[in-house]
Amino acid sequence: MADDAGVASVKKGMLEIAESLTVKSDAGDTPVEMVFDKEAVGVLKELDADLEISISGADVSKLPSEARKLIGDRPVYDITVTADGKSVTDFGTGLVTIRIPYALRVGEDPDAIVVCFIGEDGEMSIIT
Repeated sequence: MADDAGVASVKKGMLEIAESLTVKSDAGDTPVEMVFDKEAVGVLKELDADLEISISGADVSKLPSEARKLIGDRPVYDITVTADGKSVTDFGTGLVTIRIPYALRVGEDPDAIVVCFIGEDGEMSIIT
């Protein structure tokens, strides 16, 4: 479970015995859950480092204007995984599932809801 700031610390000794990893954060308005499958945990074990997993509301004002326009007032999260302070973005063949509850608004098509990744360069890509 993440702390009040949305940060979970995972010691490498704990990770060594894990087959999967679930992190839940209630920081912000909506609870967010990340689930790392066995293969993703295997990649994390190979790093042989303590982990920090952070889930928090993102500052939308820092995003490029095109991204702000597309997002509108929908929720945006900053989710990071670091090992000894270095960003982890590659989980090999492993899967990391992120669950963010979302209530449809009047007139929204449930088949048109997407999740986007916004890179540090401001580029947006749809996550499948």
